[in-house]
Amino acid sequence: MRLRGYSTGRTDAAGAARLEEVARLDGLEVRPLRIAAGLHLKSSCSLAAPDLVVHDAGLDPEPFRAAGLRTLATEEPAGANALLVGRVLLVSSAAPSTAARLRSAGIDAREVEAGEFHKGDGALTCLSIRLPKLGAWAT
Repeated sequence: MRLRGYSTGRTDAAGAARLEEVARLDGLEVRPLRIAAGLHLKSSCSLAAPDLVVHDAGLDPEPFRAAGLRTLATEEPAGANALLVGRVLLVSSAAPSTAARLRSAGIDAREVEAGEFHKGDGALTCLSIRLPKLGAWAT
């Protein structure tokens, strides 16, 4: 899928096209999404489990559903930026309702204090680089 007519200070059509080329080498597909607000995609959605994406209520969940994923929308700004570490999902304590809903869905969601990072427009995914097992993004 090509990114057409999208341009932000961080991503444009040329950048998306290059990402497509590189991803294709590993058999991956790029599916660009419109982000209404936030610094990057991980500010608006996160993998909460191998088959579940938690996302900002303003983000269209249909591309995730089309890929066979379940979705959970959150109204709490910090709730969409969670970090899956093994089978544990770290959620900012600034999103207690999101954490509770995730636990109700069977996710081992654990709240952590990230307030100082939020002050600088940062969050849990901003502080991490995921290094999954070869061929696995969530296990």
